[in-house]
Amino acid sequence: PFGVAVSTEGGIEYYNPRAMEMLGIEAADIPHMKPEDVYDDPRDRQVLLRALRETGHYEYEIWARRANGERFRLRGRSVAVTDADTGVERFEGYLEDVTARHQAEATLLRDQDELEVVVAQQSADLGEAESRYRTLFEFAPVMCVVTRATAEGPVVEDCNRSFLEALGHSRQSVVGHALGEFYSAASRARLLGGG
Repeated sequence: PFGVAVSTEGGIEYYNPRAMEMLGIEAADIPHMKPEDVYDDPRDRQVLLRALRETGHYEYEIWARRANGERFRLRGRSVAVTDADTGVERFEGYLEDVTARHQAEATLLRDQDELEVVVAQQSADLGEAESRYRTLFEFAPVMCVVTRATAEGPVVEDCNRSFLEALGHSRQSVVGHALGEFYSAASRARLLGGG
């Protein structure tokens, strides 16, 4: 629900129950209030009046103050209305307390920043782990090979230096080829048979 406010240059004429609740006031308080009382920064009122005179309407989001001094985030939409009979200019506005949304957005941004730090750290840790794995794999004193299963048999995805040196091949001539191409007939039969 929206608060509704009606004011003139010098005073407040009306607040609906939602606006009074938002501001922490009662109907008896209205005659004693000035429009500036609800603005945390009085310049915001001047910006509003200037925009209403220039364009006849204004949308804004500002920091406002409740009667107890508590700050809250207020979003408003106001229009200038001139009474045809009296020539009195009034300002009518719809008000919404968006403090909870504002706080949720701030929390979301803070959480996003924290998540980015965690992701960056985990990425760095992962890069370090991959580097250690690569070094261990590459310099292991035994032949190591990583294969991909296909219907025709295992295909070499990667291999270490020991594997390449033992077979006398380059990495380019091994990766992407059937593993069976690099074994003797007897070892090929054991490999394809699960050994």
